Amino acid sequence: MKYFDPRSILLARHAQHIVLVHFPIALLISSVVFDIWARWSGRTQQALVGKLDLYAAAVSSPIAAATGLLAWRWQLEGARLKGALLLHLCGALLVTVLCCALAWYRANRRDRDDATLPAGYFAVAILAVMIVAFTAHLGGIVSGVVTPGN
Repeated sequence: MKYFDPRSILLARHAQHIVLVHFPIALLISSVVFDIWARWSGRTQQALVGKLDLYAAAVSSPIAAATGLLAWRWQLEGARLKGALLLHLCGALLVTVLCCALAWYRANRRDRDDATLPAGYFAVAILAVMIVAFTAHLGGIVSGVVTPGN
């Protein structure tokens, strides 16, 4: 692969997923951090930032999941889903569903006071962040970045 050739960079068979997956991960984590900050401080500005981060994560996570499916088909040549690859896929789909469900909940709240989100929301959001961490670790194993002994 040529390092400064735009075609080789943009059309690499697996590179899009590795690059795009970081956006929904960062947006979901920052959303939870801003929501916790808003609840702790009572500031609505942080709650608004958390909500907008969550909406961006909900939009970008299906795109990252789709590029992951394409990477599986192209780079791994549709290898049988087992072990870390299967767990990575299940975790990614679960996080995508949770992220979209959290965004749907935020969009359809009746009281619209985002600084007072219920505890159940935070439980699901923190669970989603934990699943993101586990899924990202599995992605490192699948890609070969994380190996035994590292």
